[in-house]
Amino acid sequence: MEADPISFVIEALKSDLSIEFYALAYGLIELIGIFLAIEAIRKARTSQGAIAWSLSLVTLPFFAILFYVAFGRSKFIGMANFRRKSGQEIFPFLEELHARSLEKNFILEEKYLSEEDLSFHHLAKLSWVKGNQTKLLKDGAQTFEAIFDAIDKASSYILIQFYIVREDDLGLKLKTKLKEAAHRGVKVYFIPDAIGCYQVSEGYWDELAASGVDVHLFHVVERRSRRFQLNFRNHRKIVIVDGLTAFFGGHNIGDEYMGIHPVLSPWRDTNVQVWGPLISSLQISFLEDWYFVRELQSVGELPELNWDQSYYSENCTALLVPSGPADLLETCGLMFVQAIHMAKERFWIASPYFIPDGKISSALILAALKGVDVRILLPNKPDHRMVYFARRDFYEKLQNAGVKFYHYEDGFLHQKVFLIDQSYAAVGTANLDNRSFRLNFELTGLFKGPEMIGAIERMLEEDFKKSSLLGPYALKNRPFWEQVVVKVCRLFSPIL
Repeated sequence: MEADPISFVIEALKSDLSIEFYALAYGLIELIGIFLAIEAIRKARTSQGAIAWSLSLVTLPFFAILFYVAFGRSKFIGMANFRRKSGQEIFPFLEELHARSLEKNFILEEKYLSEEDLSFHHLAKLSWVKGNQTKLLKDGAQTFEAIFDAIDKASSYILIQFYIVREDDLGLKLKTKLKEAAHRGVKVYFIPDAIGCYQVSEGYWDELAASGVDVHLFHVVERRSRRFQLNFRNHRKIVIVDGLTAFFGGHNIGDEYMGIHPVLSPWRDTNVQVWGPLISSLQISFLEDWYFVRELQSVGELPELNWDQSYYSENCTALLVPSGPADLLETCGLMFVQAIHMAKERFWIASPYFIPDGKISSALILAALKGVDVRILLPNKPDHRMVYFARRDFYEKLQNAGVKFYHYEDGFLHQKVFLIDQSYAAVGTANLDNRSFRLNFELTGLFKGPEMIGAIERMLEEDFKKSSLLGPYALKNRPFWEQVVVKVCRLFSPIL
């Protein structure tokens, strides 16, 4: 049967138009890839990152553009801009609090600080404060008993912030406690992280809001910049009650943190409860996040809080170090580098995740080479397989310098603590990995005082007894499949 000439021409034109359309689309995508590659070269944190992103964006733009938009940016643009714009409002407010604390002789002035304390002070942009009382809280039962007891006794306000909240028994109990507090007339301000709480139903938040809880999720889709930045999470965990007592550390809201998990139990974690002037620093950290999520225009719109903390006889000196991707400096990573360099006798650290960057690895190596007892306590059970394999790529190099790795055997270890000589102890939310160094909003409490240092020393000694010392590890002597898996997982270390 002879083909219709007109139909043939129409089909040919359609084909030509399709080719032109696809060619135009490909050219547009390639141009976008080139534009983003230039941005990556300008803004990447490292030369390796700039090379990796620029090559992939130019050669594989269809895939690389999506990954770059979600994971490629190193700064939380909206909050960085917000900080600059809000500085005229926030800074006078902080200066007023600083002056009030000086009147009460709570703050250690810069002229009296050692070089080490001064560097931490400038990183934190907060002051060392004395007159604090502390209590170390081990594991979920002890931690949440204390938190729920404080919530039940709240009379004025509760500030609460968590990375993960689950709708399980613990999550439902927290919801009930906050609703009861709101019904008593207590003002409750709640910041959950949108990524960490992605499995929580809208009904959970709606029920809290209906009871009077002021809850606002920390979103990765920044309304100020309209940029989707999946890589950034608010990893802080804070509970503050009436400005009189506060909690922070490694625990999130979920049954696994109570030791109820079919594989990872028992769950080993650490929080700290504090009383005294450090609470002012914790409130400042919370209010900065609240100012952002609520898109407030002036400090006059902030919640009215108690800033008259008492002085306690334990007299523990402490500094809060908030950190995050909106900072001008890489605060968290620099804090760890400074802590490691300061050590003269020992540097003990416990972290669930270990993917150090070059400067942290070098600091650990130099510390071990000068005779410091460097111990890194990690979980033997993994909760993230890629992180578990990626960390093995660092073992041999650090072991050759004298660094000791311990694997915790009694369940899953999730605590984030470190100890420097007999001088400093730390409890916080930051892990020893790139995500905490550069991508997450974190906070760490640094403590100077025999009670807190002694408590963390005894706690870590008990943890080491439940751990095994890793023998010499050489990746080249491991099975071929393990070598490949370790190296592939290491490639993803910047976003793990």
